[in-house]
Amino acid sequence: MKFTSTRPIILASSSPRRKELLKLAGIDFEVKPSHVAEDLPFTPEEPDLYAIRLSEQKAQAVFEEEPDSIIIAADTVVVMNGRQYPKPANDAQA
Repeated sequence: MKFTSTRPIILASSSPRRKELLKLAGIDFEVKPSHVAEDLPFTPEEPDLYAIRLSEQKAQAVFEEEPDSIIIAADTVVVMNGRQYPKPANDAQA
């Protein structure tokens, strides 16, 4: 099944996994990373709020350039035992 829209759909991310998920869902989309800094501080007690805030910032940044489009943005935060784990720089770090 293929999903199409009268407005362009833009993924505000270069995440290979997010691209894969949208393709599997049959969604036609373009990729336009937002370039929003992902090193904003947050406390381990509120990683969900941090992820929401960052996702909103990414969506807003792309929407300002593409106001007639549907923007999809998301973020992932990894926290275990109160410790934040940043995005790994390479496979060995992961």
